[in-house]
Amino acid sequence: MQKIRILDKEIAGLIAAGEVIERPLSVVKELVENAIDANSTKIIVEIKKGGISYIKVSDNGSGMSKEDAENAFYKHATSKLFEKNDLFNIKTLGFRGEALSSISMCSKVELITKEKDNLNAWKLNVIDGLVTDCTETGSVDGSIFIVRDLFYNIPVRLKFLKSEMAETAMITNLIERLAISCPHISFTYKIDEKEQFFTSGNNELKDVIYNIFGEEFVNNMLKVEYIQDNIKVYGFTGKPLYNKANRNYQLFYVNNRFIKTPIIQYALENAYKSSIMTKRYPIAVLFIEIPYNDVDINVHPNKMEIKFFNEKSVFNNVNTAINNSFLFDNKPVEINITDKAAIIDKLINDINDINNKKEVYPEQNEKIYDDWKIVNNNTVSYDFYVSEDDNVEETEINAPIVFIKNDVKNEEFKQIDIVEDVSVKVVGEVYSSYIICERTDEMLIIDKHALHERIIYEKLITGKEINSQTLLTPIIINLGHLEKSALMTVREQINKIGIIFEDFGSADIIIRSIPQILNINDTEELLEEFSKILLSSKNQADVLLNKFYYDIACKSAIKAGKSSSLEELNILINEYLKNADSLKYCPHGRPIILNITKKSLEKHFKRIV
Repeated sequence: MQKIRILDKEIAGLIAAGEVIERPLSVVKELVENAIDANSTKIIVEIKKGGISYIKVSDNGSGMSKEDAENAFYKHATSKLFEKNDLFNIKTLGFRGEALSSISMCSKVELITKEKDNLNAWKLNVIDGLVTDCTETGSVDGSIFIVRDLFYNIPVRLKFLKSEMAETAMITNLIERLAISCPHISFTYKIDEKEQFFTSGNNELKDVIYNIFGEEFVNNMLKVEYIQDNIKVYGFTGKPLYNKANRNYQLFYVNNRFIKTPIIQYALENAYKSSIMTKRYPIAVLFIEIPYNDVDINVHPNKMEIKFFNEKSVFNNVNTAINNSFLFDNKPVEINITDKAAIIDKLINDINDINNKKEVYPEQNEKIYDDWKIVNNNTVSYDFYVSEDDNVEETEINAPIVFIKNDVKNEEFKQIDIVEDVSVKVVGEVYSSYIICERTDEMLIIDKHALHERIIYEKLITGKEINSQTLLTPIIINLGHLEKSALMTVREQINKIGIIFEDFGSADIIIRSIPQILNINDTEELLEEFSKILLSSKNQADVLLNKFYYDIACKSAIKAGKSSSLEELNILINEYLKNADSLKYCPHGRPIILNITKKSLEKHFKRIV
């Protein structure tokens, strides 16, 4: 065994720096949080090449003296803690005193800083944790940090960074969340010298959210404001009908610190449990103000995870605040009828120009009763009752209803011409999952979902036989700015498979058509997830598009466990027979067919030897 020895300061410093500074995101987070703590009212963040080659953070905060600026780069140097009890009453964003030391150990740092009462500023250059020079210069009040060549001396750390686009996306998400937490601060964010977004610093939270997430997002928010037991909950939450396919648009802040906590998330989603479809998630920008000594933020190095001393009280306050916000939802509601998932058991009779009886599928679970009236060809007004436990509240709403053909899977089957193959006979299916066929001297057992999935995938990659339906009401999807930009780079390829979408300004796209094999909710979810994959993966776009086609095929294919008619089974087998050689495996590599010969069956039952 090797002898134990003390690491020299350089190696120890590099290890510590690598633990605190994981990627460019870590640098930006520490510098911007320091700027916020310095009482800045204006912060400018500029990055190049994902922050790997260049990060600049400028602020108009309090600035530093020469002595403070030099001391700031020592390990555990901080102006925010004085005694151990301060750890349990933390009011600032940064406090560990490791950030600048760690940043300077793994990059080349330039600092220009000026206190408001001083005539001159100080310029420092710091390399490998050491201040190489400090000179007087001229500058405006505040501090300017420039960080170059991150991890130039830790090549292993540099090797494991993601693509420039992915690193940029992480920084963008961070700046968006920090800007929302500080509506009183004007933020400017630039990527490769191009301005990404700007906030005015007018202290209007709604304006910041508008600048970042766009008009549709803001128009579908409800005000939240509630205080009880020294806990204040405020901000905005989404209307039940405006929901997302994932939790990326749930932002939580505790004492103005962006955090991730299952308690608040569960309290939010619990409030929506009777008014939102499964696998759909509400949007929210929620702030919780709580006594500083009732929360521990010192449980994780990145300070994103926290611990409440009274979780039950926090849960109850957030849950009540959200439920109360629904009272603000008294404006006309638009319901897009595009999915069977939330079927309401009310048949509508005699709706003027709409022939026959129709079922309506609003994206919510409330019961709809009586008094339907036609407004124009595609809208109705109605009175409905919201039932929660045993309490019934009558509410009157004029809501546009958009009727869109739902039965797309059956339509797909009807469009396929059956070519008889007398050599194969469909016997039926077992477990509503496997098709049983007889062919001359063998029995075929076919995985119904896997086969249908492969058939759809083959159509997608060839661009053939994909029928598209135009939406009566186009759907607007809100993405992150970079997510939208990434998606727009492959728009032409996606349009070819029947998903027709366009840039709709800000961080939005608008979907005008979808393939008949998909419903709109699945389309929205697939596009949102694919946009993030484009940003985070180092793979080429064509490889990622292939994965996108896999996911579409999986979403669209007949589900295992769902019964099919004999006609549908015959159509699937007909498709299989036309391209049997290429339909041996599903897109994920699972086998589609099992062949059992008549001879092997007869041997098993001892009919032959």
